[in-house]
Amino acid sequence: MGLGAFLKGAVKGVKGAVKKILPKKDSNSDGGSAAPSPSAPLMNSAFVFIKPHANTRAVQDLVVAKLTSKRVKILSEGDIAASKIDKDKLIDQHYYAIAEKSTLTSGKDLPVNAEKFKSVFGEDWKTVVSEGRALNALEFKKKFAIYQAEGALDKAWDETNVDKKTRVKLGGGFYCGQIEVEGLKCAPHKR
Repeated sequence: MGLGAFLKGAVKGVKGAVKKILPKKDSNSDGGSAAPSPSAPLMNSAFVFIKPHANTRAVQDLVVAKLTSKRVKILSEGDIAASKIDKDKLIDQHYYAIAEKSTLTSGKDLPVNAEKFKSVFGEDWKTVVSEGRALNALEFKKKFAIYQAEGALDKAWDETNVDKKTRVKLGGGFYCGQIEVEGLKCAPHKR
């Protein structure tokens, strides 16, 4: 059982700290409370982070206060560069189910309910795959340069929605959106 990094999101890097849940204190014969043994087993470990938009001193202090009030001991803090987070796929590992569908598995290989897909988009899933239009988020950004800029794909994704029949939920946290680029309707997948 390893300890994970506690990430506090930041624009150019992420603050990190390791957290450890302390075992409950045992009462001694005097009715007092004894400190936990240094060899007491680790009860739990956690990978916790504050998302970048919420990374303020007030939120950091609130998180530390809440965790310490629940007897979570902060063992260390430090910085983790954004490049290391990307290289080591720290967020992808934490959000594996989301990352699997949005970045790690090719769009053509995703388990899509073909009937549900067709009922929303009016096209056969097999056709979209065979024409090379089934893309995960990373594939989409690589294929279309205009979506490589920071936030460009997020903006296009936010314009898709269920009511306009340009987005469908295919499973828990698994969505497919239809984005038209240069007259080509593509189906990038996101969370």
